[in-house]
Amino acid sequence: MSKYTVSDYIKLIKKGPLPDDFDLWECHLENGWRLAHHAAYHGKLSDNFDRWWLCSSHGYSVAGVLLINHEPPADFKDWNIPEPYEGTVAHVAARFGTLPKGFNKWSITGDAEYAVAHVAAEFGNLPEDFDQWHLFSILHQCTVRDIYEMRAAGTAGYLQHIFHNKGVRNG
Repeated sequence: MSKYTVSDYIKLIKKGPLPDDFDLWECHLENGWRLAHHAAYHGKLSDNFDRWWLCSSHGYSVAGVLLINHEPPADFKDWNIPEPYEGTVAHVAARFGTLPKGFNKWSITGDAEYAVAHVAAEFGNLPEDFDQWHLFSILHQCTVRDIYEMRAAGTAGYLQHIFHNKGVRNG
């Protein structure tokens, strides 16, 4: 039994990463998150953290929460972890601009029915050297270039429009 309460751990997380031997990442918080989600949101996971798949009570992974505000660690490879409303954690990073330099898994779709590259184009987060303009979404009948050009023309929001029409909450 730990001498600390969950509130104590939350305070410790705000000061800096918890130690590498910390093992209570799965403790639930009142908001449905776990301690790991709280640490990820603040960018304070320990260097050896490896429970990226751990989900909140709402289905959000620790990786997805981290990628809203922070780039992943250099050795991160779990881009296919599913995320509610987004497809995968790679889609989350594409939306929020936290894909690492050298990312090359642009064709991941997960359950999103469109590639990570479509999301990066929609939100203006494609790298300058991007070269997979041909990736095509059969469901949406568009390429990455189509999305990029819509954004450049000021008609961005194509994927957002699709989300809205499907009744899917996006955000």
